[in-house]
Amino acid sequence: MADAVQYVMEKMIPELEDLQHLQIFTKDEVRQIVQKRRDFEYTMKRTPLRKVDCLRYIEYELNLDALRRQRKKRMGLTKLSLSDHSGMQRVHNIFDRALMKHRGDVDLWLQHIAFCKNTGSSKLLSKLFTNTRREVLGLDTEKTKPKELSLDIAPVDGEDTPIDATTDSESATEKSRQEILQGAIPKIVFRNAIQGTI
Repeated sequence: MADAVQYVMEKMIPELEDLQHLQIFTKDEVRQIVQKRRDFEYTMKRTPLRKVDCLRYIEYELNLDALRRQRKKRMGLTKLSLSDHSGMQRVHNIFDRALMKHRGDVDLWLQHIAFCKNTGSSKLLSKLFTNTRREVLGLDTEKTKPKELSLDIAPVDGEDTPIDATTDSESATEKSRQEILQGAIPKIVFRNAIQGTI
């Protein structure tokens, strides 16, 4: 566990050096950030991983990034640097790790979707929809294609009408059945969920 945490902490070094070099954070503040992140990383390795721990870590990173942006704006720094992207990448990474442990938690999926929409992560949003569809709804794009069914059933006595003679209501029913087989209900649920998060 300690090796995994140390590896994650070492990956943060370039970002922290950038923050200190630009004088956005002092050396003592960087030391506090390292300690806080180390504590959060150890809680992320806990078994079982609690959802509340993940959300606290995400909240901390979002607050830290907001403070970084505020200080950068106050200092008049406009040039993009490594630290401009690493905070949001870390939040996405925390969401991914949380969703690995809590695959069926719809609220967590919706929070990640809302975060992607708010940050403009459209590529990740597309991937997230596919993963949500597979993990939460149990649908896989390859497996949800309707299968051809062959129903060779002899008509019961009194059913003299041929199978080809279908009424308009029967064809409408068949059309809606096909839409449901192709995933219309999950699409509607996601569309409504996304509109609710805007």
